[in-house]
Amino acid sequence: MTSKLYWFLLQSQDTAPSNIYPYPRMEKTTVPMCPQTVKVQNRIVYLDMAYNLDVISGKGNDYIFQSREITEPNISKVNPVLHAMQHDGDDIVHIHCPYVFLSDNKDLEANMLAPDVTTKHALGNSKVIEGLLPVGRYGRSLDVAIRFGEMEKLQLVKGDHIAKLVFNDDVELIHIDPTDKILDYIKTSFQVTLYTKGVRDIFKRAAAIYPYKELEKCEKIIHNR
Repeated sequence: MTSKLYWFLLQSQDTAPSNIYPYPRMEKTTVPMCPQTVKVQNRIVYLDMAYNLDVISGKGNDYIFQSREITEPNISKVNPVLHAMQHDGDDIVHIHCPYVFLSDNKDLEANMLAPDVTTKHALGNSKVIEGLLPVGRYGRSLDVAIRFGEMEKLQLVKGDHIAKLVFNDDVELIHIDPTDKILDYIKTSFQVTLYTKGVRDIFKRAAAIYPYKELEKCEKIIHNR
């Protein structure tokens, strides 16, 4: 059985223009004669970097974010989707990616994994923080968090995936135009970690008010290729 994986790109005054972000993608296996690899191809979704990004370390949380496509010397000053913070002594860089994934299968979840080694990203000893994404229990827009290592600079490359979602079921990607009720729901926990460290109870509340019945009311967006 295949689970419906509804998605959209969140647009607000606190996010970058959503049209710069590539659509989530799935890939067919390069080993089609193997039943195991054919099976897993229906469970993996890639999220690609929307722009080239260099992150240069400074003192404390004084990081510099630069891109060859932008003339501003530190684009975090004009781009609210980039920021750094300290957590338990570690320097953590957050890159907001405005993807929202929802499902009417309450058991659907994904392991959000670091990029494959085949990407051109230069991470050095910095680590993309991996985690669980319970899309069937609550919804939120995504952040990619990177634990900054001892290197002075890391580079992320436009077009290479920055996150890899591996689901516990086959999924069908369905692009939706969200209803107002769904948008209001996502706003209830938008960038909540900027305001508080204790988010467990917040996401319990998000699970309690999950608007499952709204998903089928959303207009489906058809991609003309």
